[in-house]
Amino acid sequence: MSTRPRNPQLRLLPLPADYEPPFDLEASVDDLKTAEEMIHWLRELVRDYWEGEEEWSNDTLDLFLEGFASAMADLPKDQTGVDWPILARAFLAATVRE
Repeated sequence: MSTRPRNPQLRLLPLPADYEPPFDLEASVDDLKTAEEMIHWLRELVRDYWEGEEEWSNDTLDLFLEGFASAMADLPKDQTGVDWPILARAFLAATVRE
């Protein structure tokens, strides 16, 4: 097996100005500290639904909400600091907002 000599003319092309690296949904969860960051994360979750490489198994609203409820049931019981009424109101508001 012969090795080819390196080409000194090889250069990396610049990325387009609007390029954004892939958003890592799981890695970014622990960094959420503000409502704006959560909104951005949720929009990336929606983008993952439409454009992600893997298909969601809970791909209808009823399956997603049931999966969400099951995931919530698996959380540690002490969730001090979570504002549950605001979270519930956001879900209710999402039923009519675009």
